[in-house]
Amino acid sequence: MDECGLSIQHTSSHSNSNTSSTLHVISLSSIHFNGNPFCLLYKLISNETRLTYLDLSLNYYQIPLESLTFIWNMNSLSHLDLSDNDLSGHIPREIKRMHNLSFLDLSSNNLSGPIPREIESMHNLSFLDLSFKTLSGPIPWEIWNVGELSYLSLAGNRLDGSITNSISNLKHLTFLDFSSSKLRFDKHAMNSLGKLCRLQTLSLYDNNITQEFSQVLQSLSSCAHKSLVSLTLSNTQLWGSVPNIIDNFTSLEALYVGSNQLNGTISEGIAQLSWLEDLDLSYNNLNGVVSSNHFSNLSRLRYLDLSNNQALVFNLSTDWIPPFQLEQIGLRSCKIGPMFPKWLLTQQNLAAVDISGAQISDIVPESFWSSVPSTLEQFNMSNNMIYGVLPDLSTFQSLYQFDMSSNNLSGAVPSFPGNCFELNLNNNNKLSQGLYRFLCPKTEMNLGFLNLSNNLFSEMLPDCWRYFPSLKILNLQNNNIGGKLSSSIVSLNILQALHMRNNTISGELPKSWVNSPYLVVLDLAYNSLSGYIPPTFGNGFKNLSVLSLRNNHFSMAIPSSLCQLSSLLVLDLSNNHLSGTLPKCLSDLTEMVSAKHFPQTINTSYTVQSSLYDSDIAWFMWKRKEHSFDDLSGLYKGIDISNNNLQGPIPNEISSLAGLVFLNLSQNNLSGGIPSGIGQLTSLEFLDLSHNRLSGEIPTSLASISYLEILDLSENNLSGRIPSGTQLQGFDESAYMGNPGLCGAPLPTCLGDERTPIVQNGDNTAQPNEHGSDDLFLGLYISVVLGVITGFWGVCGSLVLKRSWRRAFFRFLDDTKDKVYVLVVVDIARACRRS
Repeated sequence: MDECGLSIQHTSSHSNSNTSSTLHVISLSSIHFNGNPFCLLYKLISNETRLTYLDLSLNYYQIPLESLTFIWNMNSLSHLDLSDNDLSGHIPREIKRMHNLSFLDLSSNNLSGPIPREIESMHNLSFLDLSFKTLSGPIPWEIWNVGELSYLSLAGNRLDGSITNSISNLKHLTFLDFSSSKLRFDKHAMNSLGKLCRLQTLSLYDNNITQEFSQVLQSLSSCAHKSLVSLTLSNTQLWGSVPNIIDNFTSLEALYVGSNQLNGTISEGIAQLSWLEDLDLSYNNLNGVVSSNHFSNLSRLRYLDLSNNQALVFNLSTDWIPPFQLEQIGLRSCKIGPMFPKWLLTQQNLAAVDISGAQISDIVPESFWSSVPSTLEQFNMSNNMIYGVLPDLSTFQSLYQFDMSSNNLSGAVPSFPGNCFELNLNNNNKLSQGLYRFLCPKTEMNLGFLNLSNNLFSEMLPDCWRYFPSLKILNLQNNNIGGKLSSSIVSLNILQALHMRNNTISGELPKSWVNSPYLVVLDLAYNSLSGYIPPTFGNGFKNLSVLSLRNNHFSMAIPSSLCQLSSLLVLDLSNNHLSGTLPKCLSDLTEMVSAKHFPQTINTSYTVQSSLYDSDIAWFMWKRKEHSFDDLSGLYKGIDISNNNLQGPIPNEISSLAGLVFLNLSQNNLSGGIPSGIGQLTSLEFLDLSHNRLSGEIPTSLASISYLEILDLSENNLSGRIPSGTQLQGFDESAYMGNPGLCGAPLPTCLGDERTPIVQNGDNTAQPNEHGSDDLFLGLYISVVLGVITGFWGVCGSLVLKRSWRRAFFRFLDDTKDKVYVLVVVDIARACRRS
């Protein structure tokens, strides 16, 4: 091994190598060599002619597959497993030499290119797995001639084209997986699949079938329906109902038809699938009534998901006892209420429950919590109208996710097990007690996501953050929580979002809060925080994208450390008592310099792999109204430092922030002129510099900002003419009011823009204006005269020069004169008769 530079990191307990004088089996799965193991392998087997079994899976070798030429020359091999490595390149054509191979697994590598046609020569091949790579091109028709195949997986590739009828040649096929391969399956292809009489597993997930579900089932009913055990047709553009023909598939144990466009009813014939364990019809448009008849024979059912079929109505009697014992239930957005489904009390094996948005307006019976097994892992009954008090849930030691948000719960936050990772009790308007006890547990908690926002908590914020080392998302906004933001919050080393807006938190920002490398959103708006923003605040916030401290009592200067927030998208310091000048270093806000309206990617680890995190990520004033955003990728970029006591000029450096969509510096004491380069803010849609002491003229570059929708420069000391441009003249005059020296549209015209009246000064001469309006009127007069001359000669000149036109014109005049004369005479005669 030293010759090959190898050492073994880890040897799996079941890995083995037969190193007798004649090798037949080599299994080096999950060995994890350092170096190149193929050097050793070559020495071991280069002269072996009887090796039949070779397993090198789960080792993650980074090597081109084509370089393993010594393997492709081993005609004796019947089993070859190179799966779960980092092998690259194409599948070599030399593979055709392996005539005795019956098992070939190259799945989960980085292979590319087409599937080689030479695979046809591998007549003994019964197992072929080429899944989860980047193979491309059509499936070669030669593969359908490998008649011994019983297992075929081409899932997760970039194949194209459609499946030919020749697939029916694979008479021994029992397992077929084309998932996520973007293939087309027309009626003929489905008919061919239906002829595979031994087929037990068929997965066509995420392909293009685009047929009525009943047609697909009809196609599979020719023969395959007798043997099929698992059928996956999710996300294949199917439509129609779940038809009666479903009762032909009596061997089915798993049926997945979620994420389609099914839009009919569910046939009661589904109850005939007595072997069914998994049923997924979620994310469709199914309607009609689901009754106990649909489940009458489904005693083996363990997994049921009918979620997001909003027109599906459950009509089950209160004393119904299901024949099954479910482990996972998904009935999100189905119509189950208003009564709590009492049949849930009979389920003794529940691990995951999602009955959110089900129109339940009832109390959860105490007997339900006592009947649920302690192995419960996920529970979601959010977005109902459930009321009452939650019991102690600390006995559910396996509980990982719990979501009862958007209900009418009251009382206190209950105790939860230490292993619970995601807890959402947001928007329960009567939940008001137990916050201090909950945030100061006796033991360390594993919580990574905690949302108690939009409730009635009014307790003091405790200093117990050390019990939550795994916390990533903390949302306590829109309560009445008081107390101080203790320095122990710095111990939340992996915190990504802190939402505490709209409470009564007081005191100062912790001076030790220097380094929060994962923090992306910090929202402390609408509190009673005071003091100064620490000069080191933000030094280690390299991923911070949203900082909102609006409506507090912060004073003194804006620290230059905020300029180090290179990932910042929104800075809101408005409605405080900040003084001093605007930092020139604002140009260091790198993300705001980019002119992209919507950032494509954000350099941050701000990801929450949970459906529970549906609260708003950021709030800020946008076009004078407060808006929320729930996705950082679509967040506007902007600065709002309005309503403070800032002085001095607006630094020219602010013009480099080309990505700004809104800029609000209003209601300060800023002086000096508007930066001449402000037109470089080409993405700007909202600009408010009103109620300051700005002076000088409006820069002409401002007229070049084509996206500008709202502009307010009122109540300053600006002067001069408003620059010409369709943008600036289109705003209401209120945008410029309170600047006595400003003139020009939409304000009154500047002195001399109109011709001044002649003032008698003794010599009857008019005073010339300063802006050249005489030249303007002279041009107008010349244009009018030229127009009259052109029009006159355009008509009269034609009559003079062309005789036929002249005759027609005078004939027209004579005819018109005669008609007028006749009409006048007739009208006079009628008037005389009436009199």
